Amino acid sequence: MRFRVFLYPTLICLLLLAGCGRSTSPTDVAEKDGKPFSKQWDRGPLSIRLQLDKTVLDLSGHLTLRLEAECPEGIEAQLPELGKGTEQFLIVNFHALEKHLTERGAIVTGLEYVLEPLIADNYVIPALTVKFIGHIAGGSKDGEHELSTEPQSIQVELPPPEIWDNLKVDDITDAEPLQLERIQPPKSAWIGLAVIALIAIAAILIWKKLHKRSQDDMIRIPPHEAALEALQRLVDDNLIEAGNTKLFYIRISDILREYLEAQFNFKAPERTTQEFLEDLRNDNSKLSQDHKSLLQEFLTHCDLVKFARHQPDNAEIQATFDSCRDFILETTPKPNSSQ
Repeated sequence: MRFRVFLYPTLICLLLLAGCGRSTSPTDVAEKDGKPFSKQWDRGPLSIRLQLDKTVLDLSGHLTLRLEAECPEGIEAQLPELGKGTEQFLIVNFHALEKHLTERGAIVTGLEYVLEPLIADNYVIPALTVKFIGHIAGGSKDGEHELSTEPQSIQVELPPPEIWDNLKVDDITDAEPLQLERIQPPKSAWIGLAVIALIAIAAILIWKKLHKRSQDDMIRIPPHEAALEALQRLVDDNLIEAGNTKLFYIRISDILREYLEAQFNFKAPERTTQEFLEDLRNDNSKLSQDHKSLLQEFLTHCDLVKFARHQPDNAEIQATFDSCRDFILETTPKPNSSQ
């Protein structure tokens, strides 16, 4: 109800402002095909893919954007976050896609965003750059490689006329319909519309700030809870039963690395195991020696399976899972304790 009180007057104000700017003729209206967009860019064994569920939408709709990266084992793909160039959209929801292996043995990672437009206009989703860290077969050395999408046009339109018939403006407490017929002189009309536009812009900025704060509160799941939920999803996917042992080890290693970053601010996901263990040896405050030893054994064993083609037996797999779970439980901050 609070959202509707805020949104309906804003949309009506924007409609009035847009309508006074120019008259609309049939040739001004873009064709509403709303077709989805999907394109892939390749460079050697690296590839990225951008998918949009539509390219034309109105202010009452949402846009789903998915960015995926595919690379060989041993290479890490770093996907960008939406930022400059997409401020005209609110990020309603976003999540990382589960990693999976292709038939060629490549690893696919991805992000999916649900975006909500703020103003009707023609926009461009800027080029998104994915960084690949590691050694590419045939290359001279380890390094950083980049692959970018192309900018993509998005058309955001005003809602169709029938949507206003479905808005229950009467539900708004103490709200009165706008008396448009009272606006008489053109000069007064422009002054009134300018004031309305300023109020609408201020309302949008305030709502955007509050909406972002609400999003931040919703996604602040304690690191140990997020990690344990990820372990449960890993078990539910039955990768070992399906013969995908390597993918099991890739995901359980990522779960613990992401937990370390969220809980202790270790930059584990961005470093190789050797680099991370070197940083860990130099850390004197966050983890006990027993936990450091457990981490070294866990990550080294995962790398043997991921990169050295080691085939673990069921006992080793269970021990790996138990080590990850026990480490998370043992390092979870106790109530009223400080990190």
